Amino acid sequence: MRFLLSLAMMAAATMLVCHGVFTDKDAATALAKASPTNDAELRQVLRNWPYGETALKVQEQRIALFENEEAQPADENLVARVWTQVEEGFHDTAPWIRPAAAAAVGLLGLLLAVLLPGTRFRGLAILFLLAGAAVASPSAFDGGRQREWINAFQYTEYAIIQGPRIAIGILLVGALALGCQRPRD
Repeated sequence: MRFLLSLAMMAAATMLVCHGVFTDKDAATALAKASPTNDAELRQVLRNWPYGETALKVQEQRIALFENEEAQPADENLVARVWTQVEEGFHDTAPWIRPAAAAAVGLLGLLLAVLLPGTRFRGLAILFLLAGAAVASPSAFDGGRQREWINAFQYTEYAIIQGPRIAIGILLVGALALGCQRPRD
């Protein structure tokens, strides 16, 4: 059963990579039509084409928009906000899985690899679970809060920009860790 789940996660990661590669021209056209100072238009481009090369440019523009924004109060219910992003992350239109949902499924696969008996790379799964949660979490915040994270920890700027690719990586590593079992004696 866990092998089938692993295969499904690998297929989803492959599908997301292919979506990013094959629809990047459409995203570039939409970005050319969008205003670089309008966050709603940039967000729409990210929503429709989150995995391509153009999405990186859009994310950089969004971070630049929030350069002068004042700090927002801390989100008191961050877990509910992230859960809402994960629930809204599955769609019936391409891309079928949004980055927040892909990262959550990958982290869940890593958690299952840690908890289920017979996992071959349990230590590696623990390491990637912690690192993946740390790297994927800044993308869950709004722009002003992301700017605070960038000011506090410089690496978060690259983690936010590369967030969709990090989500695909977490999904793929979760699939690999979950699918590899120790041989039965």
